[in-house]
Amino acid sequence: MTKAQRRFKAQIPMGYVTGCWDKDLAKFFLRMVATAEEGLRSDARSLWQEAKELHLIFCSIFRK
Repeated sequence: MTKAQRRFKAQIPMGYVTGCWDKDLAKFFLRMVATAEEGLRSDARSLWQEAKELHLIFCSIFRK
């Protein structure tokens, strides 16, 4: 593992803790937008799915 890879992996837990709060808050607002505005529902759902996928990617990196 290179020095850059070790440094990146060391920074993930710090970002993961704050990222969990940000992820939940972002998903909450996207859910509120989808409920409030019918026209934005499909955009909000695609953004929610993207946020979920990014979260799963970082979780898999953190577990390795």
